[in-house]
Amino acid sequence: MLTGPNPELADEIRWVAIMRFSHIIIVLIALVACILSYVAGRQAGHKVALREDAEFNLMIALRTYQVVQGTNWAKAHSTLGVVLYSRTRDYERRFGIPTGTNSSGFSFARAFAEAKALSARIERELVPLNSIFTNVTISTGPP
Repeated sequence: MLTGPNPELADEIRWVAIMRFSHIIIVLIALVACILSYVAGRQAGHKVALREDAEFNLMIALRTYQVVQGTNWAKAHSTLGVVLYSRTRDYERRFGIPTGTNSSGFSFARAFAEAKALSARIERELVPLNSIFTNVTISTGPP
């Protein structure tokens, strides 16, 4: 006569269900860890690439500015000065002031210091916008 399910069998089924559930949890945790590791590595690599691009652009602007500085091309000199100023400030804002040298012995820190000194001089020579607008009168009514 069957009076009900075997209690040992019920315990066995419950244990198997718990083990399956725990395996699923472990796989999900491992998957989340893999995704987080991938994203963190990708972000770090992306930041290195951005830094290298910013260094390259700053070096091009600095060397071009220095070449044009010896000429009498006022417009090119002025335009490159603004480019050098903006790239120097942008690099400093995003990555800070560089230190040290790279593996080939090139010191970007030295070139950055030179670019920063030129940028400070260029900034002093810039005309502030508020001085331009102080001499402009705006009338709101009919003449």
